Amino acid sequence: TAQLQGVQTALTSVQATVTHQTSTISDLQTCLGGVEQALDALAVGDQGHAIDALDGVSTSCANAVVSDG
Repeated sequence: TAQLQGVQTALTSVQATVTHQTSTISDLQTCLGGVEQALDALAVGDQGHAIDALDGVSTSCANAVVSDG
């Protein structure tokens, strides 16, 4: 019984880690997508759209930074 409880505790911990990593990956993908859009806009001289693209992903970028410690 004690071994089973230990395994259950370890599984719960791993599940939490995977959930956290999945969220971080999603935030990073969103952030990088916005940065790519901003760079594309800057490449054609469209500073307004570049700023809008970065503004649109700022929360995801901040979450990714916080998540990484």
